[in-house]
Amino acid sequence: MSQHKKPRIRKLRSMYIWHRYIGLSAAVLVLILATTGLMLNHTEKLQLDSHYVNNDWLLDQYGIHAPNNIRSYPLSDRWLSQWGERLFLGPIDIGESDEKLLGVLFYNDMLVMALKSEIWLLTPAGELIEKLGPNEGIPPAINAIGITKDGQVAVMAAHGIYIADQDLTTWQNTPAAITTWVDSEKLPAALRQRLLKKYRGHGLSLERIILDLHSGRIFGQYGIYVMDTAAVLMLFLATSGSWIWLIRQLRDRQRRRKQ
Repeated sequence: MSQHKKPRIRKLRSMYIWHRYIGLSAAVLVLILATTGLMLNHTEKLQLDSHYVNNDWLLDQYGIHAPNNIRSYPLSDRWLSQWGERLFLGPIDIGESDEKLLGVLFYNDMLVMALKSEIWLLTPAGELIEKLGPNEGIPPAINAIGITKDGQVAVMAAHGIYIADQDLTTWQNTPAAITTWVDSEKLPAALRQRLLKKYRGHGLSLERIILDLHSGRIFGQYGIYVMDTAAVLMLFLATSGSWIWLIRQLRDRQRRRKQ
């Protein structure tokens, strides 16, 4: 074998070795890219946007934590609580409001729930009956709800204490009304943990996880560069594979000519 052929063979072998090891290294990343890409192409069919993740590590990574100030009020055997904008009756999600929850009480077989500028009427099971606001005569800037010694619903508002009639349609300013106000209390530990999982788990969709896995963002600020590296490796594999194939074709031609 001539001396000038040996360096070529060594270079080809070196290229082949690099091609093989880089291919093995990139395989995992390529597998992630291909799998997540296929899933994202069928988001609606797979319903990725309606499935939620409740893994604690992932939720911590995304900074999805419980609100600092959880307001909760006891109702005999149940609790009404507000987590951020979400409202729960026991473990049941009953709606959302960006207004502060101020209290709740039983009245005429209903739950009467007070927010800053609204009164919600709910069934004992938590189903919404009606929302009462300023147009229905609700006093402005409510900051407490309670019950008078005569069993009437009262609210403490910007301009004093207001007492409602039996149908909660008329509110009269009654400064001297003797009222027992509803106070916030701490949620039982077991219910708090249950609601914490429910609250956090509803904040992170499977679609977002797969999208961030596809782009590399799930691995943090350097994750994008990891996926960029995978793309560069694939380019190298395509180039080196084509080069190896071309060299082999040239060698085979030379061999056939000599024969």
